[in-house]
Amino acid sequence: MIITWNSKPSVSDLIVVTSISGLGWYECNITDAFKNWYDGTWPNYGMRWKYTTESGELDDEIDFYSKDYGPNPALRLYAEVEYIPGPGEQDQAFIM
Repeated sequence: MIITWNSKPSVSDLIVVTSISGLGWYECNITDAFKNWYDGTWPNYGMRWKYTTESGELDDEIDFYSKDYGPNPALRLYAEVEYIPGPGEQDQAFIM
């Protein structure tokens, strides 16, 4: 499936809320979302990161660097997934 701006899915329920108090690195636990994507319960169209009160007005948003941010690659947003197989499951490798 090719997703474009005009065919993008709507934003669904919040997966996780994390308090942000200034510049820096933050982490959030998306274990439940990842499990639902993995087992097919939810379609995986990616994640949207935003303030819970974001209105779309100028200066009313939070900024994250993209995966291709050039000036300082150390600031790029990334996801780190630790997968621990359950009893009888095989090891899997995941890249996000």
